Amino acid sequence: MKNKSEETKLPDGRYKALVYVILVIAISFALFILSKPWRQGRLIGPEEILNNATGLAGSSSSHNTTTPSRTEKKRTDEEDAHNNDPFVAKRANNESQKLEKRKIKMKQLKKELEKRIKKFPGKVGLVLYKTGTGERIEINAGEVFESASLIKIPIMLEVYNQIRDGKITEDDVVVLKNSHKVGGSGVLKNRKAGSKWKVSKLIELMIIDSDNTATDMLIELAGMEEIEKSTKEHGMKDTTLRRKIYAFEEIDRGKDNYTTPQDMFFILKELYEEEKIDGKVRAKMLIILKDQKRKDMIPKYLPNGVECAHKTGGLSGILHDCGIIYPVKGAPYILILMSKNVTNENLAKQVFANISKKVFDFM
Repeated sequence: MKNKSEETKLPDGRYKALVYVILVIAISFALFILSKPWRQGRLIGPEEILNNATGLAGSSSSHNTTTPSRTEKKRTDEEDAHNNDPFVAKRANNESQKLEKRKIKMKQLKKELEKRIKKFPGKVGLVLYKTGTGERIEINAGEVFESASLIKIPIMLEVYNQIRDGKITEDDVVVLKNSHKVGGSGVLKNRKAGSKWKVSKLIELMIIDSDNTATDMLIELAGMEEIEKSTKEHGMKDTTLRRKIYAFEEIDRGKDNYTTPQDMFFILKELYEEEKIDGKVRAKMLIILKDQKRKDMIPKYLPNGVECAHKTGGLSGILHDCGIIYPVKGAPYILILMSKNVTNENLAKQVFANISKKVFDFM
């Protein structure tokens, strides 16, 4: 009788055949694995390098394609789905239509303003800027005008910059001299020589009352060259300060104060958007500009409650008003109104007031 181990033993021929089959299968499987592209990638490097390589043997520009990753494919699919979304398309179309309507309305407004400017007894420069959308209307924006009291805004800016930098303080005292006293607007010309005035008070008088004496005291304090340099640093490339406010004799020597509607727009835009002007400086300047006493042009027909941070200017044949207007509802806007060769001041002020009202109603 055969034992169990003898019963399960295979004949030598069958055993050899089985080993041979297993060996063939193993070799075939190994060759298959080694030939797979992902295996080649592991041996050569990352897929990105493999797909983009141009120096590898057998590669050519015609076969140099990059297979998008799963994440990229997902993002592309999501973008396609977003772009094909009918609600997204409708919203984009609505925005496009709104933009086109705004452009048409701004063109209509410009035509209306040009009609009013034709009634003006002199030459006008205008810039209107709508915050938020950035829409702008310009008429003679690059025209050079005598700045008159508009130059007091960059003077104020430089004085506050020097306060920020610690060169002077708001509490510094300036002694009023007889040589400081000049004509035109203001109260200091009637004050006693030797009286002392804080820098902060001089700034207020210069802007709120357009005090010429206070202005000349601040020009002397801050430095004429420093103030003019500051105008260039704030983008006011055509603005000059070459004489004190009431030194008209300097004009005959070729020294005068000039600016453009575009330059005044730049400084007011910086005041509103806080691009280059320090936050505290900006806040103080806006508070003082909102307290401007003269209100016979831009603010004249504006409704109660509408704030206007602005500065006026005027000389013989010159009339200006520039400001930031804050409607109770809606976004603020900047309006620059400048003029020269004015033959009828009362009519000029009325036209400017009407332009301001038209702009406000549109906004």
